[in-house]
Amino acid sequence: MKFPSFLSHCVLALGLAAAANAQEVKLNQPADGANQEAAAQAPKFTEAQLVEEFGWFMAKRVGLSELDLTAEEIKVCCAAWPRRRKAKTRPSNSS
Repeated sequence: MKFPSFLSHCVLALGLAAAANAQEVKLNQPADGANQEAAAQAPKFTEAQLVEEFGWFMAKRVGLSELDLTAEEIKVCCAAWPRRRKAKTRPSNSS
């Protein structure tokens, strides 16, 4: 029965090919020269701006604009967020 041997050879070949093509990724390198200047000129965002951007992203991802909710409905929906953040139970008993 040659199947397990063939399968193990394929896995080994795939692993060797992946190792041969792997590139070392260096994170958090100190900026130098032009990179340091570009980093200094990069826009600085406040915490409020970042949270607002995250909220926009989440609303877009969930499809909030497609639900056509009123301002009052959005307010009620957002009222559940603090309960969820603290891992409390759902506001209703429905499943």
